[in-house]
Amino acid sequence: MTAETGAKWLMRVLAITTVPAFLAAVMPQTRFVQLLHWMEPGCEVGTLLTYTMRCLMALYAILGVQFVIWSNNVKRYRPTILSICICCMAVVGRECSTS
Repeated sequence: MTAETGAKWLMRVLAITTVPAFLAAVMPQTRFVQLLHWMEPGCEVGTLLTYTMRCLMALYAILGVQFVIWSNNVKRYRPTILSICICCMAVVGRECSTS
């Protein structure tokens, strides 16, 4: 397996796990609040929290769609893929160093 093939499969797996976030982004408000109460009992669910969560789910889903597009032509999108990977490593590295 070459690095390109490995990158293709990794991006496809990431896409499979992130694209379903569209369901949470367009979920009815009452069901979304019930789901948040189920995941975090006792948490106050206000408008700001639901708006933030919906934006985050939409961002995950859009990134998943981009993974599908990028996995079809890794050579063409290599600079974009590398810049996204560097940004993600910078965020994860900062999170790990503060723990």
